[in-house]
Amino acid sequence: MPVSFNYVAIGLSINASLFLAMHYDIEVRGTLYYWWFWNVYVFGMYFTDLIMPLALIVNRDIFGIKKLKNYSSAKFSRA
Repeated sequence: MPVSFNYVAIGLSINASLFLAMHYDIEVRGTLYYWWFWNVYVFGMYFTDLIMPLALIVNRDIFGIKKLKNYSSAKFSRA
């Protein structure tokens, strides 16, 4: 499996989570004033939208996610 797949999957998961949290905040709770979570949403979206195409073009483990995944699977395996 290519390394970029992990970055796209994680990036899309972060984007979806931020979107659902923002939807809940604005539509369900009815928040109309600006607060710190809106900054998290904006910078989180820009960051993930920048990293996903970069990972697809470069196809390298930029932040060491594959190493972290291999380490955690080796650490917590039952072998």
